[in-house]
Amino acid sequence: MHRTILIVEDRISEVTSICPALKNHGIDCVVVSSVDDAKSELTRLSFAVVILDWTLPSHNSGGVIDTEGGMKVLKAMRSGCLGALNLSTSVAVFSKQLSGVDADEVHKLGHCIGIYPKGRPWQLTKVLISQVSEAPYE
Repeated sequence: MHRTILIVEDRISEVTSICPALKNHGIDCVVVSSVDDAKSELTRLSFAVVILDWTLPSHNSGGVIDTEGGMKVLKAMRSGCLGALNLSTSVAVFSKQLSGVDADEVHKLGHCIGIYPKGRPWQLTKVLISQVSEAPYE
């Protein structure tokens, strides 16, 4: 298994505490800030886990915030339109507004390791460490 995760978050400051903790456990982070950037990385690299913010701008120029940007990335992953590299990669949702996340739809699309509040990044960090760091390199 790969030991690199993709974090899709438009507010980089929201993940500054996560990446160093993961790095200490041998997990590399690639951080992007838009739906388009996420799709680009997902066609380029294979990831152990993808962390999705739910509300994202469509383009890296800032753009209009899409209240279901994370779902668009997840649906693109599962549909195969981004290629096979991350077709079944596990995902976690990391969002400030958990009430806006359609948990049933996320779980229906498969391989969801959880939905986590941004206010408690240590919860997500702990799960990622257990999911990724113990797996052997591919």
